[in-house]
Amino acid sequence: MKDIYYFSSIDLLVRICQSQGKRIIHFTTHRPAVESELQTVEAFIAKKFDLCQANSSEDDEAVYLLYLGVEQGLQNENRYQHLQSTINKVVNKKQIIDQQVEDLINQSLSNYYFEKLGEKLIVLRRAINQNATAHHIEKMIGEIRLLLDAYNYHAGQDLSLSQILPREALPHCSDA
Repeated sequence: MKDIYYFSSIDLLVRICQSQGKRIIHFTTHRPAVESELQTVEAFIAKKFDLCQANSSEDDEAVYLLYLGVEQGLQNENRYQHLQSTINKVVNKKQIIDQQVEDLINQSLSNYYFEKLGEKLIVLRRAINQNATAHHIEKMIGEIRLLLDAYNYHAGQDLSLSQILPREALPHCSDA
């Protein structure tokens, strides 16, 4: 069994290997480790492999833990892990920024369409009050329908024409 563990608190990459007989566990690091770092790694290994119980039995069943020093291959692995971590952070930030930009665009467009809807509804009300032709009113309602669809899309709403049209315009609208 070979496993690689990264201890972020001490910036240490460790490869842990357990022999076939499971009596010897050795580990290597990507750089020279100081005594306190070795103690951290040994405590982790003891907990991971439950060495306290294994060593409390007979001596012929004892498990030995060996530090073999620096493994050059782990240096490349550590660089790769750091690079991968940096790339992941950049990708996550890009996704957050993309979402914020999309939210800002949707908010701006929903504000824009909200204002345009208000303006069109005022013009529609004036046209009804001035006895405009049914064709002209229906054309204006069609424009309002397009603005409402755009507003609903960007604002995440589900408003219908009947909710926003003045009562006087409802008879001119077939789907309200």
